[in-house]
Amino acid sequence: MANFYPEHLIEEIKQANDIVEVLGEFLQLKKRGANYLALCPFHNEKTPSFSVSPSKQIYHCFGCGKGGNVYTFLMEHENLSFVEAVQYLAKRAGIQLPKKEIAPEERSRYEHLYFANQVARNFFIKQLWETEDGKKVLKYLKEARGLSEDTINHFELGFAPDAWDKLLNHARTLKLSEEDLVKAGLVVEREDGSGHYDRFRRRLIFPILNFTGKPIAFGGRALSREDKAKYINSPETDLYNKSKVLYGLNFSRPHIRKLEYAILVEGYMDLLALWQGGFQNVVASSGTAFTSDHARLISRYAPTAIMLFDSDDAGIMAAKRCAPHLMAAELDFKVVLLPEGEDPDSYLRNNGSEKLREMIENALSFPEFIYNTLGPSFEKLSSREKENVLMELVNVAAQSDSSIRRELFLKESAAIFDIDLNSLKNELARLMQKGRGPAREEVKQTAPAALQRIQLQILAVLIENMNLLEKALLELSEDDFSDPVIKGIYNKMLLLRSKNPSMDVSYLLNHISDPEQSKIISQASNMELGTRDTERLFSDFARRLKALNLEGRRKTLISRIASAEKAGDLRRAEELTAELKELTEKSSAEEEA
Repeated sequence: MANFYPEHLIEEIKQANDIVEVLGEFLQLKKRGANYLALCPFHNEKTPSFSVSPSKQIYHCFGCGKGGNVYTFLMEHENLSFVEAVQYLAKRAGIQLPKKEIAPEERSRYEHLYFANQVARNFFIKQLWETEDGKKVLKYLKEARGLSEDTINHFELGFAPDAWDKLLNHARTLKLSEEDLVKAGLVVEREDGSGHYDRFRRRLIFPILNFTGKPIAFGGRALSREDKAKYINSPETDLYNKSKVLYGLNFSRPHIRKLEYAILVEGYMDLLALWQGGFQNVVASSGTAFTSDHARLISRYAPTAIMLFDSDDAGIMAAKRCAPHLMAAELDFKVVLLPEGEDPDSYLRNNGSEKLREMIENALSFPEFIYNTLGPSFEKLSSREKENVLMELVNVAAQSDSSIRRELFLKESAAIFDIDLNSLKNELARLMQKGRGPAREEVKQTAPAALQRIQLQILAVLIENMNLLEKALLELSEDDFSDPVIKGIYNKMLLLRSKNPSMDVSYLLNHISDPEQSKIISQASNMELGTRDTERLFSDFARRLKALNLEGRRKTLISRIASAEKAGDLRRAEELTAELKELTEKSSAEEEA
């Protein structure tokens, strides 16, 4: 698949997509010296360790070790194949690609799932617009929910008919296997094992899209009271992790970044109504529980989140469940308190965009929200009830790593509830001492042994100055590299250099499919060499590597001689002793040279 498009075209597309600009669409990059820093999207962290190099056109995380170029970022971050990453970046840069079809047997695991979901999306859309039952649903969307055709088309809404196997049979005509449909979450195996049936039936369909606009999952809203579950969603698949996907984010990302805050709603219909009403910096949690991953996702694009939920008890509880996650992501967050009996969709239809905009601009801080949503006033609560309310706020404060942020949050809470700040601070200290504050996700790191370290340093020098590969051919052999990953990279570099003398590290990464090799290349690319005299440095490292290898072989021989003597195999011991003598003489000759 790496040769699906010509080499020169892959390189042209990469050069047309600056890595800072592309990654800046997913992360909040901040310039630090010659590079850019951000919170790593591949592991949980509070202090930015994800570095992007404009000069090398690569990225590297010093926390988890992930690294690569613009292609590998899209492949890892969005589960794209290499071909799909090329296609996306070509479209972004306005570069025309030759039209090619991917044969079913050549599709990757992800491509099979994408294709299955694309078939399903097209099927649902056609059912909505071209069938009698679908047209009734279309009428409901337009007349009862006030959605325009533009909004319906923009979000690619569809309809799942009242049939057990209509999608299944349609997919079969396109040579999709039932195994692929099961893996995509589109069909379910019958309990008796006699076959499969469509997961979505008699439902309004909301495709959940990735940032390229490809469907990765679906949400289905019931259209009949006979259906017990109002909403059902796709199960988790290789493409869809519900705790890491926010509905609508593929459309709202640029608006969130521009306005520097995200509006968080619960339901699909709320999001559609707000988008149509001019609030395009809106996301929804896809009908699933809001998680810390969701909060971190928002924090990549904006520093603030505003919760806009229903005004009923369920909406209030939803805001309370979200608050700790938003605090842990170090987001500023507020809550819009709608009038009783209203939800975002109904309030917008009844009062218009300007009124809702006013409500958003005057959103309450979380302590204010808690104070204003108490049934009886705080003063009328029992001592136990007051303690529970205040401990809820203390627990939210405990989720932040910033002592200043915790102090400010508790200070506001103390003022609103008219309680001594020290009381709250004492409870916070007690809570965090018990370990009930946020769980810290630690990234395991092991210090490399001297031999592995020197091999990594040699790789770093070769990446910094590719011209030294000719020198390496003279001074080193592949047997000098005991680390199989580094040895594989070294051989790959020699091969690519013979084909493209002007290759750089980003070009190298284009030809690396092993994630472990990509990680090591990224690590080596970001090593500080301490000097610009890379030729001298390479020679020093090469001598050091050979010396370490000789010492390792010497120790192995000594151990094997001892084992042979212990076993009474004197002939073998003599052979090994002779080998040791020859090795020692060779080592001495090299030291003198």
